[in-house]
Amino acid sequence: MNRYDGQASSAVLKEIDPMAESGRRKQEAKAGVARDRRVLAACRFIEESADRVPSLGEIARRVGLSPYYLQRIFKQALGVTPRQYADAQRVQRLKAKLQRG
Repeated sequence: MNRYDGQASSAVLKEIDPMAESGRRKQEAKAGVARDRRVLAACRFIEESADRVPSLGEIARRVGLSPYYLQRIFKQALGVTPRQYADAQRVQRLKAKLQRG
């Protein structure tokens, strides 16, 4: 199947069964929300671990994902890896401490 066959079959499916397309969008939206919740949970866990930088494995276990998948969706959602996020949080905390004196 070439690229055009795939596009044509998608167009035909949309015409034949618009409900299937709607259902697919709903499933994708639910999956996106679940991903976002887990990324937010990972961010909260990182922020709560102020005294240390948790490992990718620790964060993944906490949010119920594999380390590889967490790394991938975290980077997609925020543009940085969990480690980069944790480092940025640590730098912000240190800056705030220095400003307070």
